[in-house]
Amino acid sequence: MAITQTFIVIYSLLYFYKSLSGKNEFILVNIGLFFYLLSSTLIFASGNLVFDLSIREQVSRLLNIINAVLYLVFQLLIFVEWWRNHRTIFLKSN
Repeated sequence: MAITQTFIVIYSLLYFYKSLSGKNEFILVNIGLFFYLLSSTLIFASGNLVFDLSIREQVSRLLNIINAVLYLVFQLLIFVEWWRNHRTIFLKSN
């Protein structure tokens, strides 16, 4: 899982680099994807250390809460990007 997410994060960085000179289509989705996958990979990697080092269970719960909040932010960024691209279609139909 970590290897797959690492490749997607690298692809996201390449998309950031290419979007510097061109259009910024789906940039919010890319930002959300980049930060969520990067932090998720780091959280799960540190989660394995938490279990190996017998650190308190509160730390494990905190890591799960942080991951859930970052996923929610990712979903919100997807919605904002969708709204920016499709609000005229949505408003014209009503």
